[in-house]
Amino acid sequence: MDPIIMAPETYRPQQGVFPNVLAVPREISLPPLKFVVSGSPRIYFIPNDKIQTYEALKQVVAERLEIGLEVVLDMYGDCVDEDGWPGMAFSWPYYTGKFTVIGAPLFSESLLIVEFKPKRLAIKLALPRPHNLTVGCLCRIVVEYMRQLRTAGELAAVGLLPSDLATLYIEGATSGELVQGLLNRKASDGTACTFIAVKMQLIKFPDKREPTEDILMAAATTISQVKSSVERCFFEALRVDHDAWKDEMIGQHDVVVRSDGGHWTEVPDSDETTL
Repeated sequence: MDPIIMAPETYRPQQGVFPNVLAVPREISLPPLKFVVSGSPRIYFIPNDKIQTYEALKQVVAERLEIGLEVVLDMYGDCVDEDGWPGMAFSWPYYTGKFTVIGAPLFSESLLIVEFKPKRLAIKLALPRPHNLTVGCLCRIVVEYMRQLRTAGELAAVGLLPSDLATLYIEGATSGELVQGLLNRKASDGTACTFIAVKMQLIKFPDKREPTEDILMAAATTISQVKSSVERCFFEALRVDHDAWKDEMIGQHDVVVRSDGGHWTEVPDSDETTL
């Protein structure tokens, strides 16, 4: 009789029952990051793969939010360092909160005409963040312009009362509606008393700029008068008396105008040319 040999049985599972790789970690996909513009309730969702670097963030903010990014704040209100953005923005808990964008708005290339009915008053202005501006934000901008007219004593001249500032609204539009959808409305016959919002920003040094200031000027104002107003604001920013120092300081400022083709040309006769 042949001997019985006891040996451990070798288990061979059927091919394909168990894969060679027992587990593969799932790829973690972060949700889009949330951004808000200071002073606006709207939330923007931006895919994280579009803003991996701070330079990419600046580009996306300019394209989508129409803001020239200067500072970005985290959910706690702390400034996010440029070098620290890639690591911090995509770590917990920061990617669950909202980032606040602070910077100068980008303006429309053409002017918008805001008319007041039936007072025959019109204001021409360049729209800040033209594709993202809401009706409510535009109303607040216009109210500030109206306060300028009240301070200058010109509000009553166009038939408006100070109480009208509290009841200002845009006909047929809601506060949260985008102004972009209203731009196809036609202006009137042009007989209104028109003021133009002139934007001015004084740059003392490349990294030190005064806040942008809007000054309402009548459409009949000559370019020379505009230059004189800008010059006075310049002296005020330097905190020196304009009349006492205007002949002691050397300054030069040229006025250029942009054509529809995007080219800038100097105004030929600033004493005759009006806004």
